[in-house]
Amino acid sequence: MLRSLDSGSYKPVVIQFDCRRWFLETGHLDRMDNPINDKIFHHLPSDCEAALEPLTAFIEPKYGEELLTSHMEDGGTLDLEIKQLIFTHHPLFSSEHVLAAQLKEYYKTYTERITLNVTKVLKDRLLVLRHAYAKLLESDPRTRGFHGSVHDEIDVTQRLDIYRKEIRSCRDEYNIEAEKDRVLLTNMLRVWKDIKNLRKKNKFSCTSLKLIIKKEEVEKEEEEEERKEELRQDTKETLTELEAEYEKNLEKYKKTLATWKAAYKKKKEAKKRQEQRKSLGAEEEAEDSTLTTAQDEVLLAVPDEEKPLPPEAVDKRQVELRILDIFSRTRKPPGEPNVHLELSLNHSITKDNHCSDGEKRRRQAVSKAKISLRILINKKLVTQTPLATFNNDFTIQVNQSYRMGLSSFPQIITLEVVEGSGLRETNIAAVSLPIPSKSSFHKEKYEDIVFAGSQQVTCNHNGTGCGLANSEYGSSFTKGSVSYHLNWYIEEEAEEIQIDTQPTQSLSVPSSAMKESNQKTTVPGYERTHIDPNHPGNCELIAHLQKAAFGLVKPSNYFEIDWCEGDFCTDVELDTSVRFRVLQLRDKEEPAFKNLRLIPPVESQILRKSLEAYEEENLTGMGQEESATESHLIGIDRRWDNVERLLASLRRHMQQRYMQANLAFKVEDLVQEERIPDIGTIGTSLLSVFKPRRPLRPERKKRDQVRGTALGDQNVNLIVHIAQAFHVPVRHESSLSPGSSSSDLLERENHVRPFIEATFQRTILRTSVAEGPNPTWNQQLSFPFKAPNDNFSPASLQTVTDNIYFHLYDEVIHDMLEDDRLRESTVYHRIEKRWLGSLRIPFSTIYANSKIEGTFSLEEPVVLLGYVRDSSTSGNPTGFIQSSEHSKTGTHLSIYLTLEPTLPPPEPFKAQFESSEPEDVLSASKDWVDTLDAKFSQRHFRTHVLDLSGKLVSMNRFIRPLKPPEELISEDISETTRRVAWYVSLIPSLADMTLFPGACDIWANSEQFLTMLTGDEEEHAVLLTNFFLHLGKTAYLLVGSGIPEGQTCYVLTIEENGDQVLWNPSTAKSYSAQDSFSPLHAVYSLVNEDNIWANTQKYDDPPRVNLDVSMSGWRSFYSRSVPDPGLP
Repeated sequence: MLRSLDSGSYKPVVIQFDCRRWFLETGHLDRMDNPINDKIFHHLPSDCEAALEPLTAFIEPKYGEELLTSHMEDGGTLDLEIKQLIFTHHPLFSSEHVLAAQLKEYYKTYTERITLNVTKVLKDRLLVLRHAYAKLLESDPRTRGFHGSVHDEIDVTQRLDIYRKEIRSCRDEYNIEAEKDRVLLTNMLRVWKDIKNLRKKNKFSCTSLKLIIKKEEVEKEEEEEERKEELRQDTKETLTELEAEYEKNLEKYKKTLATWKAAYKKKKEAKKRQEQRKSLGAEEEAEDSTLTTAQDEVLLAVPDEEKPLPPEAVDKRQVELRILDIFSRTRKPPGEPNVHLELSLNHSITKDNHCSDGEKRRRQAVSKAKISLRILINKKLVTQTPLATFNNDFTIQVNQSYRMGLSSFPQIITLEVVEGSGLRETNIAAVSLPIPSKSSFHKEKYEDIVFAGSQQVTCNHNGTGCGLANSEYGSSFTKGSVSYHLNWYIEEEAEEIQIDTQPTQSLSVPSSAMKESNQKTTVPGYERTHIDPNHPGNCELIAHLQKAAFGLVKPSNYFEIDWCEGDFCTDVELDTSVRFRVLQLRDKEEPAFKNLRLIPPVESQILRKSLEAYEEENLTGMGQEESATESHLIGIDRRWDNVERLLASLRRHMQQRYMQANLAFKVEDLVQEERIPDIGTIGTSLLSVFKPRRPLRPERKKRDQVRGTALGDQNVNLIVHIAQAFHVPVRHESSLSPGSSSSDLLERENHVRPFIEATFQRTILRTSVAEGPNPTWNQQLSFPFKAPNDNFSPASLQTVTDNIYFHLYDEVIHDMLEDDRLRESTVYHRIEKRWLGSLRIPFSTIYANSKIEGTFSLEEPVVLLGYVRDSSTSGNPTGFIQSSEHSKTGTHLSIYLTLEPTLPPPEPFKAQFESSEPEDVLSASKDWVDTLDAKFSQRHFRTHVLDLSGKLVSMNRFIRPLKPPEELISEDISETTRRVAWYVSLIPSLADMTLFPGACDIWANSEQFLTMLTGDEEEHAVLLTNFFLHLGKTAYLLVGSGIPEGQTCYVLTIEENGDQVLWNPSTAKSYSAQDSFSPLHAVYSLVNEDNIWANTQKYDDPPRVNLDVSMSGWRSFYSRSVPDPGLP
């Protein structure tokens, strides 16, 4: 194989021969007897002439600009696709994330080594070499007792030496690879153990990694025999190698020792002659000894060489110990199971409310972090990926493709990893992408390129930071990898970018435009060219040329559908397609289909019942269909069927009337940005610094709302904080048996052991058990919220009809142990729960008000057998009171409910509604409301509301005396009042946002309300007010705020004795205006058939509001300047 060298490149040249003899006459391949030879040569037949051309041709290397060919200098179109961004370390990593990144890296290496299986290959190769060596050793003539030719003996000796070298090299390489496998397995198990210990210490999990360890049992005896045989073989080979080396060193030692002895002997004789010359004297020295004297002096001037030491003999014991040490590091002990590791992502991550404060702050910082990638060519910014947030494993799925037309060949392409946006933007790292050659097109395989930062970051939460030298987990810098592929694309238009060779010059990005060509020259050129019409890159060119051939070419700067692609199906198939029909209905935003997010691609998987019900509902508008449908319905079923038809018709009418108005977006609807601070906001911020702090009266901070499209993978939870309860009925002493000792004494002391059980969307949670009639829990429950079709848009959330239920129970413990002798060692109890009251809060109320906080009255059973209410807790001096009495003697529960994160409330209608009222009245109404809103910003005032016809109507138009049913009227006026309130409360309640999704607050008059048989608080309050007016009572429609409804309507009646009574029309309960436990906590306005009054008093809570409209503190709408025009 030819390789390219630094000094040049080799070009293979094909050599042709006329006569080749590769096979013998017997048919066997003509080859040498011994393929192993020290010399490398090209085997050719002897009768062939020598090659006239060399086997390789040398080409001079080119440097610098010479490597850029003409087509490179012209630039081209680059396709860059970025798949994902993975961080292997980040300052927001927790300690568990750092260990998880190490485990992922180890597991990646582990899977690669498992795939390559290098250790197994080397082991098999070693066995083959040993077998070949043993076979060759057996075929050696010297081992069989006779001698062959000298040539054969030399050949066998050389081959044996080669095999020994190969075996030794393969054995050493096998030991190295086996040790790597062993160390890698040990490191993975160690890191996994550290992760488990860290999770156990922290009591929460931050990652979803889980290492599955699979053990495969083995036969211990078989492995011991294999271990002994392998140990014996390695020891034998090592001893043979060491002994051969010892023999070589010994021969070398003998030669060196003989040389040393000869030199030592010469030096000794020269020294002896020198001493003799000194003793005889200079006059007696012979003349011929001058040369000998000079030689002796040169010899003696050379320093004495050390006597060579003999080589150490081979110590068999030391060799065995060394091999045992190698085996202990590279092989597993016999009998140890084979371990197979698998890394999964099935471990559950602990929720935020169960983590420490530092971990909560870290996760909050992770959710706020935004990452993007910048693409720079020649240090000039070209484009930037959208901002994205981290996943749980700090992986960002980018999945973006960019096509860039370049006017010149790029010098450098850079990717910058940027965190944050705007003024808080930080450049984490930058990495240069290798520029592909012009011959690389459409790569399918993604490439990974590693980036690393150099910043030092410290965190004030559980984040490890980065670049910290003394930190256990934060010593590494920010690093990660980007998966991408970059290639050139040809014959496709792209945005042309002029890239300057000088980085300091500006970068111009002109948009490219298709050049118009003459039809007369285009068509003949098309006929002469050989363009592949099936190539995707030629699609646009072929379409343009075909249009030019038919004379359809015209200049256009807009998007145009390619008419050459043809139709996918016929019109008949489209009309009969169920899926296409559902897509059309979803596009029209039909109530039954507009919240569908995923429609199955296969028609058999689509639920046809909804479509059939919709089509049948449209057909029932015809007379014959309606009569056919009602023929099988009788009584109340027919009435409810008519109600459903009416409601569906009203929904469609309201939606079609104001759909276009909702689509008319304003700038504020599309652009959401923080308000620019001015002098007023700065002054308010400075005053808040000097505001006195009240630790015992904390205020809840307003949270930012999260749009439904920005939720992503976040979980929406309903947070319920249960504080305490008041006036819980206790067990009557008569219900306790006087004979029992331990458990009954416990129940006599505590009287009641209450707890709260909450239910929402099939999730049931409960508090702990408290003691006494005024228990305190202060516990928080978190319910997961599932939106319809996982759609968190306001239009979808308004259709949620779920309720959250609170049930108050008393936990009663019965001692079931009959033998008192076992009482010291045995506990046998039966626990039962007794229902004491309930509370229902619709989800629509929580969604419309963002939060609900207050003290609520519980619905209690009519009779609580075995329970009474303690006078010490209710404030009644008469002793025990029956639990059927309400108001101050009822049970109350203090709770706080909100959504995390806060979802945006439904947007109000932007349309200008029609009205039959005079224009001067509407103008005066607007001025009246604006004046009151400017003075009382916390109160909500209005004079006109929307009716079912979609027009604005004054609120006093809904108030008219209405006769209640005859069955409710009795001689006792108080009894009649209670019956009428009970009758109105029996009509089902349904919020307007659920009844008319996407619309605003709509009021129905009493006749329409009784026809629909459903409505919200306004319809109930209007009907009850009209009934009370017919009974001769002084009644007002009260508009205010209550709990849990939020903005609601009550009925105010003034009795003959002057008492002011507030009626809740949805529950038929009445409260005194001075009752502090009343669910109504704000009064905004009063309405009767003549006028509308707004509360202009200092306070708006009912106990401190004077409800007499004739006194000061009330501002009427209709007056002498604005008289009531009456009904239109």
